[in-house]
Formats: sequence, C-alpha cells, structure tokens
Amino acid sequence: MTKTIKIGDKELEFESTALTSIAYKRIFGSDVLAALGSERSLSSDIRLTDSIKQLAFLMNKQAEGLDVPKIMGLQEMDFFVWLNQFEHGDLDKEEVITQIIAVWTANLETASESKNAEGAQLDR
Repeated sequence: MTKTIKIGDKELEFESTALTSIAYKRIFGSDVLAALGSERSLSSDIRLTDSIKQLAFLMNKQAEGLDVPKIMGLQEMDFFVWLNQFEHGDLDKEEVITQIIAVWTANLETASESKNAEGAQLDR
C-alpha cells in the first residue's frame, strides 16, 4: 500500500511491502511486530513512538523507489538524517501516527487475505 501523509509542512509518500518487516529488523535490530503489535496507546510510550518513526523512515524510503540492495543497506544514521528534516513533535501527532500505522497494517491485512484465498483454493 502507498499513501501520501502530511507531516508538518511536508507531504511524503509511504509504502509498505513484504520487505518492510525484514528490512526493519535488519536496520534497527528489533522485530517491528514485537515493537508495535502489542501496544494500544500509541503516544504514551517513548520507545513505541521511536519505533513508529523508524517504521515511517523505512516506508518513506521504500516509497521513494529505492531498490532492495539500497533499502537493505540503510543504517540508523540514515534514519537520524531523515528525522532531522522535521520540527520537534511533527511525527508525534496522533493523526500522523495513526496514518503511518494504517499504511503498515494495510499491507499485513492484504498479505493475510491472499494467503487465506490461496488456502481456500487448494482445499477444493
């Protein structure tokens, strides 16, 4: 899924694919599902909002059209450089967080539906 999200005075594209979770773990050293999956209060935990910012960075780089080797070569310093373009608090707004999570979860839902549809066909 690809979506344009306004953050501060910038409009950025975000894209989530099957690569997103794998690249997140490679770049940031933790599982995005573990970081985001169990938490319900998005803005209450500083570690959680950091994880959302990291996810936003990665999805923005995917939407920019970086090829797989370049995505997998991204480092945490690239994240810091990307983050520096925003004003303090731009990425902490509830509506921004909600939209970022929506892009990521839409990809998860699409992948799950595809697997279910294939499984149903195989049972026939």
